[in-house]
Amino acid sequence: MNFALPATLILIFALPGIIFRETFLNRAWDSAESPLVKEPLPEKIAWSLGISAIFHAIWSYISKLFGYTINYKAILAILGVRGTANADFPSVYNYPLEIFIYNLSIFFAAWLAGYISHRVIRYFHFDIKYRLFRFDSPWLYLLSGEKASFGLNKYVPVDVVFVSFILEKAGTPYIYCGMLEEYIITNGLLDRVVIKAAYRRKMENDKDNAPGKRSPKFTESEHYYRIEGDYFIVKYNEIRTLNIEYFYLEEENTDRESK
Repeated sequence: MNFALPATLILIFALPGIIFRETFLNRAWDSAESPLVKEPLPEKIAWSLGISAIFHAIWSYISKLFGYTINYKAILAILGVRGTANADFPSVYNYPLEIFIYNLSIFFAAWLAGYISHRVIRYFHFDIKYRLFRFDSPWLYLLSGEKASFGLNKYVPVDVVFVSFILEKAGTPYIYCGMLEEYIITNGLLDRVVIKAAYRRKMENDKDNAPGKRSPKFTESEHYYRIEGDYFIVKYNEIRTLNIEYFYLEEENTDRESK
């Protein structure tokens, strides 16, 4: 038995679910906003097949409205299911244009549904307000500052995300800090961070921990010095620890405190 045709048919059946998931999770074009973390293959397949079944059920109903009925016996015959009539198999070739339009339209609908669903959730901040809609992407929410709005009844954007982290150079640990300008997420994992107005100092010149004493601002400290350049880029796998701080304008702080 030739397994190529049944395998192709199964792939075509599953494609609407795959397209919807890839588009809904925004993996198709924007890796920096991708909310997908590595997931078990069986779970991914199950979700794709389930979503595909919903799309095919809707398209089957729409096909009947236009006077076309899907020949399930022919499909089962292609899959090699015992007890199906092989005589139905040639009927697949009687409607090549209709089959092409059916698949093309369902693929486009899956793409459009995934795109709109993602944009609606992100635009109205449903993923921030409600855990049910939240994507499995901790880095996206942490570095964008959206995590600070979790639990609030509205989304309050941060004005500045300030990061500090430890890098080791020639065996000496340094603390780097600056304003987060951009971050790159690949397959749901943090790959690189880009900061501007970057400063650094040696880890040994840590702040005085004596009671009642506070360290000066890093721009006023003699231990920090400015890193020349517009942007400082670092790979996340080189960072030992990462600290994130969120800053708001005064009126937004007042708004947050009034909640």
